[in-house]
Amino acid sequence: MGLQSMCGYTGGFLGPLGVGLALDLAGDNVTNGWGVGFGHLAVVTLAGLFVLRWLGRAKEEAKLRVADDIALLEGRVLRAKRAERAPA
Repeated sequence: MGLQSMCGYTGGFLGPLGVGLALDLAGDNVTNGWGVGFGHLAVVTLAGLFVLRWLGRAKEEAKLRVADDIALLEGRVLRAKRAERAPA
């Protein structure tokens, strides 16, 4: 939760700086400056969406790997118990 808060405050600080920079670079053409400023916010937002989707997919893959490992370990335990019960 702390990381989420830190990212939010960082975005809240850097977003207006980026829009201000776009307005400054546009000079007298205010319309283009606002377009680039809002466009930069859209690009950053979409990049964040793609990163979150990528992280979510990686998390699901990790869950599947853990489930496979647990199933493998359970299989080994069952085989060991059967071997103990088998008559010598």
